[in-house]
Amino acid sequence: MEILNKIRVYKFFVTLFVSILMITDGTGQCEQDYVWAIWNDFSGTSATGTIMQSSQTISVEMTANYNFNSTPVIFNHSKFDAFSRPVPNSTVPRTTWTAGLGGETTMCFSEVVSNPVLLLSSLGSPGAPVSLGLSLPYIPIFDGGGMNFINDTTIIGEEGYAILLFPGNFECVTIYSSTYEYYTNITWGLNPPLFTVSIDQDSMACESTTVIASGGNDYQWSGGNMPDSSMNTFVESGSYFLTVTDTAECTVVTSVEIFIDPDCKDCAGIPYGTSIIDDCGICLEPTDPNFNACVDCAGTINGTSIIDDCGMCLEPTDPNFNACVDCAGTINGTSVIDDCGMCLEPTDPNFNACVDCAGTINGTSIIDDCGICLDPTDPNLNACVDCAGTINGTSVIDDCGICLEPTDPNFNACVDCAGIINGTSVIDDCGMCLEPTDPNFNACVDCT
Repeated sequence: MEILNKIRVYKFFVTLFVSILMITDGTGQCEQDYVWAIWNDFSGTSATGTIMQSSQTISVEMTANYNFNSTPVIFNHSKFDAFSRPVPNSTVPRTTWTAGLGGETTMCFSEVVSNPVLLLSSLGSPGAPVSLGLSLPYIPIFDGGGMNFINDTTIIGEEGYAILLFPGNFECVTIYSSTYEYYTNITWGLNPPLFTVSIDQDSMACESTTVIASGGNDYQWSGGNMPDSSMNTFVESGSYFLTVTDTAECTVVTSVEIFIDPDCKDCAGIPYGTSIIDDCGICLEPTDPNFNACVDCAGTINGTSIIDDCGMCLEPTDPNFNACVDCAGTINGTSVIDDCGMCLEPTDPNFNACVDCAGTINGTSIIDDCGICLDPTDPNLNACVDCAGTINGTSVIDDCGICLEPTDPNFNACVDCAGIINGTSVIDDCGMCLEPTDPNFNACVDCT
């Protein structure tokens, strides 16, 4: 155990690097080159550094959801002496991959780079293998032993040493860990391409997509309908590697990500269209004027609510429908149906014109001359008017049938002294009220 711990003290960090893979023949113009990160800061869950490529400085940052630190050299650096190009033996990250499930270690570059490269030193230990998942497919370009390359996104190390290439253009790569490790050295680098490979692709399709590569003389794909042609058709989703060889027999490896989605057509059958089934069961663009046309203003499918003249969403049978519209059809108007059934402003002179003074619709009562509301047939109609037509006057019909003031000298002028209307009795000289033909008329007067 003591020897094992001493060995682990000097373990290397794995170097992850992104670039376009160039497989070298070891001589001349096809010899590959690799540039590695120079790490300058480690703080808890983060490490930062730089990579110099063609006089250009690319910043790198590795972060994890657990704490890690560094070692001044790569553990067992001599394991990488057999690699095609020298690997610098300098300070690199030292990771434990976290204790248990859920570890994530992400390497990001300050810009999109071609074919990143990851170096792993002392992954796992004898009898204690460590498994890692990778967010991008890889190609092993160096196997220093102790490695099991399960598939293009999974590796297992049992005191393993390897350099992995991620063909293609990327900005970040993530490593998923599930096993605690005493520590592993890792570092990242780039493999500058020997020549430019261009890929013209529609990477998303419903049934198939055709990809066209250029820049080389010979093309070999890891899949597709025409794997040995610069133009290849794919019918299945996945990551595909492309190895391109130029006339000088130099080689570049890159990759493409293909997405085939049989369900990519919308309800109208248009690939990547935006038509959908609306709430009415009709296939339409959401911007179509008829979209959800069967849904009323209240959101009810096949409902009958509408926006009334008052701006309210109501059923036409709702008592409050158009409640702000008066009987004349005026929004927020004040006309109402009067007691006569007429739609009028309350200030209209004809408002309630059919209602008499007693409040009876189509009644005949009126205000008489005395200011009293009475029916014209009422005995008390105009009771305050005397026989001369004077309101509150005192003239009356005298016994002679003449309308006179009782103080009038002619009042009851037709009544004689005996009180007989139109009688002939008079007061004689004796002061007696007698008919002139009465024998006693003036009986108190002698012959002289």
